[in-house]
This record gives sequence, C-alpha cells and structure tokens, in this order.
Amino acid sequence: MNKSSKYAHLQSKIIEMFLAGDSIHSISRQLGPGREYIAKVLRDGGIREYVYKPHNTTIHVPIEELKRLNESGLTGQDIAKRYGVSQAAIAARFKRHGIKPINWLKKNNLTKDLILRFIDEGLSIEEISEKGNISTAHLWKIAKQLDLTSALKSAILSHRYVDIEQQVIQAYEEEERSQRYLAKTFSLNRATIRRILERHSLDIRDRNRAAASRVLHEENDGSDADSIARALAGAGRFKDIRPCFFYIYGLARYPNLSKLGITFDMAKRIDNEYGSQQLLIEFSNRVEAFFFERAVSYHTREYKSCPLDLAQWGGYSEIRNIQPRDLVMYAESLHLEFRSQGLWEFVLNQRIRMRPELWAEVKRRAGIG
Repeated sequence: MNKSSKYAHLQSKIIEMFLAGDSIHSISRQLGPGREYIAKVLRDGGIREYVYKPHNTTIHVPIEELKRLNESGLTGQDIAKRYGVSQAAIAARFKRHGIKPINWLKKNNLTKDLILRFIDEGLSIEEISEKGNISTAHLWKIAKQLDLTSALKSAILSHRYVDIEQQVIQAYEEEERSQRYLAKTFSLNRATIRRILERHSLDIRDRNRAAASRVLHEENDGSDADSIARALAGAGRFKDIRPCFFYIYGLARYPNLSKLGITFDMAKRIDNEYGSQQLLIEFSNRVEAFFFERAVSYHTREYKSCPLDLAQWGGYSEIRNIQPRDLVMYAESLHLEFRSQGLWEFVLNQRIRMRPELWAEVKRRAGIG
C-alpha cells in the first residue's frame, strides 16, 4: 500500500467510525492520529463543521477567588469546568501559590460511623449535608470514598425524598420497562425490583414479549404522556407542530435548586413554586424540544432530588440539585452541539437511553444503518 492510499484508507476509516457514533476522542485513541487532524478530515469530507479546540491552559482568575472556590469544596475538575480550562492549569496555579486541595473527609469530620448514625436517626440527605456544612453533591463524594453509597441510597428509599418505589411502578406499568432496565436506572438489584412489583401485586411480565407490541401500546394507549416512542411516531402531543420551548427556572422556595422542562406556553406552565426564569430556548417543534430535554435530564440524572414538601408537585421529577446558573451553562453548551449536529445526530451522540428497536429507528433517521 503506497502512502497516498494509506492515508485515503485512514481518512475513510475516520469518517466511517464517526458516522457510526464514535467521538473524535475515541477515534483518536483507537486509530492514533491527533484530534485536530480528525476534525480536519471531517471538515474536508463535509461531514460536519467542527473545529477542535484544545483546553485553554491559561486562567485569568484572582487567586483569592480560587482559594474561595477550593474552600467551598469544589474539586480541581469542577473549577476547570467552570472557567473552561484544563485541570492541569488549575493544579499548576494551586501549586504556584501553595494552595492545598481541601480534604473534605478531614475538614468536616464526617466519619463513616457518624454518617451511619445520622442515617439510623432518620436524617435526610439534606440534613446530613447541613450537619457537615457541605453540599449534597460533596456528601455523595464522601460516601463513595467511605463505601457508603448504598447506605445513602437506602436512606432515600426509606424516607424524606421522592418515593422511588412509585417511580419504579410507573416505569414498569406505563412505560413497560424491563426489570433489568429498572434495576440499572434506579441503582437497585433485580431482586429488590421484583419484591417491589410483588408487593404491589403486579404481574411479572414475560421478558420475551415482542418489542414491537410494546411500542404499539405506547403509541396507541390514548395517553398524552411524552415518550420516545410517541416522539418517533408523531403521536400524542407531538402531533402539534407549534414551536416548543425548553426552560430552566429557579424554585421560589429553594433558590439553589433548578427546574427544567418543555412547554408550548410558559405562561400556562408556571405556578407559585416557580422562581425566576433562567433560560428559555425555542425549538421549531416538540420533538426537538423533547429530545433536547431528554439529553439534559439524562446527563444530570445523578443530581435528581426533590424536597419532601414538593414530592406531590407535578414537576418534581425535573428538579435538579444544581445551581440554576451552572445548569444554564451546561444546557447552553449542549444547545451549541444541537445546532451544529442536527436533531438525530445529536440524539445519537448523547447516547440517550432507549430500547433497541427505538435506537435502530433513530439511527435510520440519522442516515446510519
């Protein structure tokens, strides 16, 4: 193989892998060429307008601000994301000024025995966080280091937060999700899922039920609830081709929490629980808005939480324990990807969870397979 044909083969392989769903980083790792070269191949091939932008290595932030963020509990990775620089740049700045990353285990004295005692006393995740003077996100990080993740999840299931058991039942009955899917989604084992279903006297479905019948049921059961199957079929509210809006609001009584969602008419959507509007993005139809919302929801699912007094509120499942301004920054970055990639390529690249037969349909619409 001569040099020109070798490069032609490499460029063809790059385009093939990208269209199959591999990221530029993944292609670089597997084939060897740099990400800037891969981006050039894609541009030259007319695949997408993409310019690879390496991490900025310079950070123009006062050192006192970096100290404050460090002491507030943000990791070097968190700070790097906030200012759009590499972790190496943050680490170098810390080292230059003699800043030592805060050891949260030591600073807050949240030992394993203490956290377990709080759980036994019936404290919620929020209350334990307040005891340690940290955010709930950092409590989860500490729990992971101390091998207490399962204990915290049990505390959520037992009391205080949204009843996950009801979410399991809804997903099983209305969305016809499998026990395996439910176990993975809610971080429970299959035996626990089965016990929940049996406790509520639900029929245990045959796992070999035809996938096509499930989709048909979703499309024609008369419900208006949004789902991926209905979005692909243009059923339910997706028949309405009016412009649709994705929004992020703060909560009136919980300003540190965020509420996301989609709506045709924001004025009809809001109630007394909504605080100030943080972001409003218009999409040409509900299908686009729905899949964009799915992407944001999926990638922030680990921050899904709801105060006890909002557990019966209609929008409880779309509450995130994230500062509204941070969620806005993330949503805006995803919207740039949406605009550059188009709907179906965006859905593929975001790896939104869906059943295999629905995934195959998305790939078909993206012109793959």
